[in-house]
Amino acid sequence: MNQLISKQQLAAIHTLFAQYARQRLDLSNGNDRHSRIAWISKACGRSVTTSKELSSSEAATVIGELKAALGDDQANFTRRPRSREAAQAAGTHGRRQTESNEIVMASPVDHERIQHAIERLGWSHEHYESWLRSATSPLSNVHDPRILTLAQANRVWWALKNMLKQSRRWNAA
Repeated sequence: MNQLISKQQLAAIHTLFAQYARQRLDLSNGNDRHSRIAWISKACGRSVTTSKELSSSEAATVIGELKAALGDDQANFTRRPRSREAAQAAGTHGRRQTESNEIVMASPVDHERIQHAIERLGWSHEHYESWLRSATSPLSNVHDPRILTLAQANRVWWALKNMLKQSRRWNAA
């Protein structure tokens, strides 16, 4: 017997469909039940009257279809739960008033987040490298502006995030 949809899957479907509706269907509130049910029915290959009647495997299929429909930006951007210490470091390392004796190396997730921001800005790798070496870069006082530590990654990320917001390309994806 197929297990019914979980609360997490139901929440994921509603959240992803709201994003899909705003981006692809031009529905301003993203909460059109009729459109959502029609889309879910098409994605799972059978007629449904409510998303709560989906099986767990059908829900996984619908979630995968929504992620694919949203594109790589949404589908590949997932966050891992952090430990308390890692979350504290991610939020404070690199801030001006915060002193830390501990050096935390930047993780692949930090580099991916920066790469994602560069792509959203539409920058080439050369443009990004020249910006890192410029006087306006948060690493302008570093001889070799490679991102090695979490503090450096945070400074660069916050600067890129600011640029995305100013250019109206930021959304909390």
